Amino acid sequence: MARQTIMVGDVEMCVACNMNALMDFLQERGTDDFSALADVSKLKPSDMLPLMAACLREGERLEGRECTITAKDLGAIADFGLLNSFMEIFGKTMVPAVSGGEKK
Repeated sequence: MARQTIMVGDVEMCVACNMNALMDFLQERGTDDFSALADVSKLKPSDMLPLMAACLREGERLEGRECTITAKDLGAIADFGLLNSFMEIFGKTMVPAVSGGEKK
């Protein structure tokens, strides 16, 4: 998968929406139920910043960089543009593109 990045404030950060990030997010929420992540449109607003923080920490870890960003940190700098950028990446990761056209 191609490297995905977003601008967080004035810093370009890598985003990785992989199993490590998802499990960290779920663990922080005290659950291991993936059903909350199955439909991106049903994510609660209170889930977005913790999910983004987990995916940023994992993306930066994969790049070999230390990252301790939290949902609280993101809340201080996030706007709807940042949330939208992240949710586009997350949505594409959770719903892979279908190749080969329509079935008949």
